[in-house]
Amino acid sequence: MQNNDMQNSDVKEPVKEKSSIRARAHRDRSFFNYPLAFFLCTGVGIALLFVLWALHFLTQTDAFSMLVFATSIYLIAVGVIIFSIALLGKRATRREIILHRFDRMLDDMVFPYIITNSAGVVVKYNHAARNLFDKKAVGLMPEVSVVLPYLDPDIIKRSAIERVELQYKAPDGAEDIRYIIIESTETLIGDAKKTGDPTKGVYYLTTIIDRTAEKNQLISVAKRLENESIVMGRAEIDDLKAFSDASGVSEKEASEKVRELLSDWVSHMNGIMYEPETRKFIIMMPLSSLGRSIRDKFQILDTIREAVSTKEEELTISMGFSATGDSLAERMKNADIAFEQRKSGNKAVINTSGELTVFGRDRRRQVSRGSS
Repeated sequence: MQNNDMQNSDVKEPVKEKSSIRARAHRDRSFFNYPLAFFLCTGVGIALLFVLWALHFLTQTDAFSMLVFATSIYLIAVGVIIFSIALLGKRATRREIILHRFDRMLDDMVFPYIITNSAGVVVKYNHAARNLFDKKAVGLMPEVSVVLPYLDPDIIKRSAIERVELQYKAPDGAEDIRYIIIESTETLIGDAKKTGDPTKGVYYLTTIIDRTAEKNQLISVAKRLENESIVMGRAEIDDLKAFSDASGVSEKEASEKVRELLSDWVSHMNGIMYEPETRKFIIMMPLSSLGRSIRDKFQILDTIREAVSTKEEELTISMGFSATGDSLAERMKNADIAFEQRKSGNKAVINTSGELTVFGRDRRRQVSRGSS
């Protein structure tokens, strides 16, 4: 059985090789212009007969000798004509094949590309670029800004020097933003100073890379990481006993009101709050919520101060937050460091990689460290 398989393989291989040779020969065979060869050969024959007739009357040369001479000249001329036409046909065919394969290669490119002249007129584009065109009915040689509104000749020329990154928002009211990279290659065909020939001058092969999906994915991942990153915080009522003594409001009543307002704020920030002891709170919230608080300049400080204070005395809280640290314990430690750096009450201090940012208005009197 094995011997039969080997014999079959030995038989099929020459057939395969022979068929590939035939296919290659069929692909590479030249184009011969038979009508042109016929007219040229006929014209040369008629011209030789006319010359032969004229020489016969002028020189009285033997007819047989002149016929042999004319026949030799005719055969040589026919050979030159046939060889020249065959050579030109083969060269033209190879050039056409190369150009055709080059066009196919560009058309099969994954990224969209367009070819424009120095005035920004599109002279060629591939199928991938057509899918990006805002107007599907593309006429002959349109201007690039008509089919691709975010492109113009200046951007294309700049992209031939360095990569250009664009953000484009369609004017139809859509909220989506497209992130696009433009890269071009400049080519000079002929003499650029001679503007009379439209086939010569400066041309640009521009590649268009749409990174919208990739960019949106990165933005989504960044937002998800921001929401998943936990911020540790510490909050404390400033000088609760001193406020109670001066205002006549009991410490319990004041602390419960502060706890209620602070709890509502933490819940609104998608966080959680823990009260290990009276007037002291531990807060955990997403990093994105801390960003919202920073944009609001920690309005919760003024909310609590205005809601709990009396005409004679004001009650405030202090806060410290940190999102830096490899563990929650380290972030809590950095939040404590931020909290201890406050110089007065009614402050929120943010610890970001050792840099402290303070929010809140100054209080009339200083708070004592660790006071109750």
